[in-house]
Amino acid sequence: MGLGEVPAARVAVVTHSGPYDTISQPYRHLGAWVAENAVSAEQPVREIYVVSYDQADDPERFRTEIHWPIGT
Repeated sequence: MGLGEVPAARVAVVTHSGPYDTISQPYRHLGAWVAENAVSAEQPVREIYVVSYDQADDPERFRTEIHWPIGT
């Protein structure tokens, strides 16, 4: 794995608070919102780890942004 650039995108975003094993529910909610309100773009969904293992020992403090690319 290496560093690189990701293409610019318009995204719908939800922030998940808590451990990674509970992240599926925010994914479902965001996917449902996109299905009803936008067109999913042909780009992968991105996760931005705002607070992760390197900033917090307690998984309840983790914060993950889910960025779902959408069309215009």
